[in-house]
Amino acid sequence: MVERVFLGSGTHLLPSLASWLLEQHADGDVLDCSRHLVVLPTARSRKQLECLLLEQAEGRQLVPPDLTTPAGLLDRYLIRSMAHADSLTLQLAWLCAIKKASPAVLKSVTGHDTPLSARESTALANRLHRLLHDLGGGGYTPVEVHSLGTKAGMPLDNSRWEGLESLWQDVQSILASCNRKDPDTARREALDAESIHIDDIESISIVSADPSHLIIRLLDHLNARGICIRSIIHGQLDELQDDFDEYGAVKLDNWEDRSIDLSNATVVTCDREDDQAAAILDRLADHSQDDGPLKAENFTVAIPDDNAVHMLVHALHRNGVPVPEVLSRPADDGRIGRLIKILADYLEENSARHLGDLVRHPDVEAWLIGQGITSPVAGWDAIWTRYIPRSLEELPEGSKAHQECHQLLSPLLDAIQTFHGDAIPAHEWCMPFMDFLGGIITFSGKELESHDEQALRRIQASMEGQLDLLESPPIRATEFLKLLQQELKSISTWQTSGNGIGVVGWLDTHLDVAPELFITGLTEGILPANDSMDTWLPEQLRELLGIESQRRRFARDAWLLHAILTSGRHVTLVSPRRSLLGSPLAPSRLLLRTSGEALATRIQELISKPAQSSSLTDWFTAEAAESSFLDNPIPGGDPVIDHVSVTDFRRFLEDPAAFLLQRDQRVRARTVDILESLSAADFGSMIHVVLERWGIEEVSRSHRTEDPEHIDHALQSILENYALERFGPHPSPGIRIQIAIASHRLHAVARVQADRAMQGWKVELIEKSFGSRNAPLFPDVDGLPLHGKIDRVDLHAELGYQAIDYKTSSKVEGPRKIHMSKSRWKDLQLPLYRVLLRGVGIAVPPNGLGYFHVPPDPDLCSLSFADWNEDDLHKAEEEAGRVVQIITSGKLIEEVEATL
Repeated sequence: MVERVFLGSGTHLLPSLASWLLEQHADGDVLDCSRHLVVLPTARSRKQLECLLLEQAEGRQLVPPDLTTPAGLLDRYLIRSMAHADSLTLQLAWLCAIKKASPAVLKSVTGHDTPLSARESTALANRLHRLLHDLGGGGYTPVEVHSLGTKAGMPLDNSRWEGLESLWQDVQSILASCNRKDPDTARREALDAESIHIDDIESISIVSADPSHLIIRLLDHLNARGICIRSIIHGQLDELQDDFDEYGAVKLDNWEDRSIDLSNATVVTCDREDDQAAAILDRLADHSQDDGPLKAENFTVAIPDDNAVHMLVHALHRNGVPVPEVLSRPADDGRIGRLIKILADYLEENSARHLGDLVRHPDVEAWLIGQGITSPVAGWDAIWTRYIPRSLEELPEGSKAHQECHQLLSPLLDAIQTFHGDAIPAHEWCMPFMDFLGGIITFSGKELESHDEQALRRIQASMEGQLDLLESPPIRATEFLKLLQQELKSISTWQTSGNGIGVVGWLDTHLDVAPELFITGLTEGILPANDSMDTWLPEQLRELLGIESQRRRFARDAWLLHAILTSGRHVTLVSPRRSLLGSPLAPSRLLLRTSGEALATRIQELISKPAQSSSLTDWFTAEAAESSFLDNPIPGGDPVIDHVSVTDFRRFLEDPAAFLLQRDQRVRARTVDILESLSAADFGSMIHVVLERWGIEEVSRSHRTEDPEHIDHALQSILENYALERFGPHPSPGIRIQIAIASHRLHAVARVQADRAMQGWKVELIEKSFGSRNAPLFPDVDGLPLHGKIDRVDLHAELGYQAIDYKTSSKVEGPRKIHMSKSRWKDLQLPLYRVLLRGVGIAVPPNGLGYFHVPPDPDLCSLSFADWNEDDLHKAEEEAGRVVQIITSGKLIEEVEATL
């Protein structure tokens, strides 16, 4: 029979456990604990117990006990009939079983008969791997679960569980062919066969409020063979004897509604999640004021919320609290993890978007530069902005787009070509992948961060495990990489290293030895956690099987908090009211474990904002509040601007600083659009190109085209050819929609253009450009070259010339409204068109400057002209001259500073 040992309350568990262990084995000056095995839930608690044993030995000769975890206990005593499969091999086996399964079996499991895609197959493999691990950890097979659930009257899907059993049996066969065994299956079979190795251990003491079914079975076997088994419980016998079973597991019914006394704790509420750091800082400040300099070993911060670790530790560090280095970034989200994900997505979809993501990966970019590709990211962005290809293969062979892409990407395409092959045994992907990964990652010479080193170690271990197999299932490279992604996701989300105050997760909190403890995250969903369970294993069935469930987790957390609060240390419980985004947060139900007036008082305290609440902003030092951005991003010295375009004046008049950043050759700020459809500006450019090509044809004709159907047919044909040339035969859905929208707008253009032709207007010039070779100096020889491109110039036999600019915006506004406010010019584009044309002998009257509107609403498609006179345009040219004089006189910086 397993013996329960209650170590009492009023002190920490580990010091009490150390004292008890030494008492059991005291023999004079010798403390021989070598035949005692202690099972602790975490690696950190094992290290702390070792230190406490040495400290309490007080110079006596100590032979320490063996220390292990629950998983280590199973592996220590159960004899293996075959090597255990690692996690990657298990997922590979599940994927292979899914691929081999009949449509009927897959339908029984998934509920639909649509063939699974590669992405769906790997996702299902991962789900079944985790699901059967939950069952295997409890010592169950799918058949046993189905049988137990049916006997209990639960509404289980019989066909699904039969399908799961079929797939599970196939997985066992696949693993056997690789000379491997599922660890959970191997442990259960070893227990069934009593294949147990007995060593010289005489006593086993286990600290676990939630031992698994396999652990319990093993303890029974060992107890039957004469090994003394004790379950260690932190608390008083007379108080807790009915609340734990003989194995030290909490009884769910007893802890579901048990009252928790918070009278010895300090409950602090704060406004936002980040203000939890302020609550800790306030308490530390109080200690420092009362007790003088603080010792880091006296304080521990428990952070149950993985997502809050980095935020809280960073806030403490910034305010001078010594904290250890915290690795909080997931291993699958670092340099290596992102590279694997992007490559897997590209291989699966053959998408140019994912190829662009690959080029933008910092290590790939550095590698491409090393291969002689100049500015690969900028080059790709230019290609993407112009062509937005779905895949490189869909770009017309021999086209300019095809040539540009392959010229830029040929080294990368060659490097990943090997991964496009057919399915091969998984171990054969190991060396090509490691060669690729090593070549890319090491080329930049940038040191790996902790989470990347962790990812690399896991990948190396997985690759070595595959290379050790006699044979392995054949899969494609993208499937192999996606399974590697899952491996990286399974790595512990955060860990600490170095010295400072303790920073621990929830399960380490109870076992910590610091006298002052801060527990953050006392909100629902964080403590207790509300992790989602697989719907194929509902809560009721989990409880029946005795495996992890929400109710079981809640009972365990209630016990742990009770044990912490009765351990004699000072505990501060911190509960934020809102998330970082301002969403309200419900206080943890663990704070509401009381009744009557006490419960009412507690609720009032939690929901009422106190007169003084901890706020992180109060802890911002002047130094911390300073921006890390440069005060002045503009280089010293005079700006370098060698010309000005007619569109630059609007930007200058709106914001001289923005104009400087855009036009100064030393800065040249720019943005990159990586959308999968055209931006508003690019959509307008597409319509401009179509109208330009139609206009060139119209200029070459001897007579005006007055038939709207003829114009419409020509415009639609030009649009179709342009789209094929630029986007290929299969553009993305977003592009296809935009092409259809452009077609719709061009129908209206044909109608308006035909009416204009019948009024006697003939297209005279199209896209008349003034650039570096023919730009006039403005306003005189001491000015700057004036650049511009005029969309269109029309000529009427009696009315003369008109200069026209195409407008594709949804809002239809006339030239006067766009160019002028009540008191000043705010744009000078159309007046400067007149200046440019005047330089080549074309005189445009003041009322001959206007817009051809091509908006979404076809009824609004029209032309509009300004009613300016000569005096208006003279003032516009004076304003433009003033701007050029500011630029050329060296006063631009002064003008910019005056507006900041």
